[in-house]
Amino acid sequence: MASVICMLLLFGAGEAYVDNEMKSHSIIEVILFGCGSNRSRDISSLVIFEKAFSGWIFVFTPLILCFGFIYSFHSERETHYIRNILIRENNIPYSLLKAFSCALYSGTICFLSYAVFAIICLLFLPSINEFVDNGSISAMYGSTGSFFIFRLIGAFFYGMFNGAVTFIIMSLFNDKYIIMTFPVMINYIYDIVISKLVLKAFENHDLHQMEIINTVNMHSLFTIRNNATWVYTVMIIIVLYLFGIIMMICNLRLRRDSGDYA
Repeated sequence: MASVICMLLLFGAGEAYVDNEMKSHSIIEVILFGCGSNRSRDISSLVIFEKAFSGWIFVFTPLILCFGFIYSFHSERETHYIRNILIRENNIPYSLLKAFSCALYSGTICFLSYAVFAIICLLFLPSINEFVDNGSISAMYGSTGSFFIFRLIGAFFYGMFNGAVTFIIMSLFNDKYIIMTFPVMINYIYDIVISKLVLKAFENHDLHQMEIINTVNMHSLFTIRNNATWVYTVMIIIVLYLFGIIMMICNLRLRRDSGDYA
């Protein structure tokens, strides 16, 4: 619940629109107080829902989406209870189940947070039909229902990606501060690199390079309705989990989880 609330606060902190006086208005401001006379498609429920998952929220999602899992997993190590578990379970099943639970947990938190925000948008913001005709909506978004659904599915997969990054760090390190901060730092660097690669490919008008970048760009999961390479992107996430599983098995066999080794 804390993770969902934090995600909702980050959604609300995003920029909704810029008025004629070049003043920026946040999403939470529009939801709570409206937009006055500045009514346009930019403050419709569909557009605000799309804008919410952008900007700085991508940097902090690894920590917020996985905080509960990090706390639980680190507690097993810190209290050495993990050794009691491994008496009953083998290293491989334990690592597989941890990877599965991390993927399911982070994906569900991301999906649930975005779904709650979608409901808030639909309840408190005007429909895009008030500003745009049905033909234009179909051309830009398809049906509004499918747009919401595909974005939510993409959010689940994006949550899984954040869980994969955190799971790999947990497989390699025991220190809780490293586990909490490294995924955020890695995600920040990743976003910068992807942004520069996209800009360079766009400047060179290189469509093949754009397609490759789109495959490794996890943000593209939010546009799976028009994204032909999203399956390969999900496969990359699965590979990341497999790498984390191998690292965790090695960690357990070397008993690096025992003692204060980090």
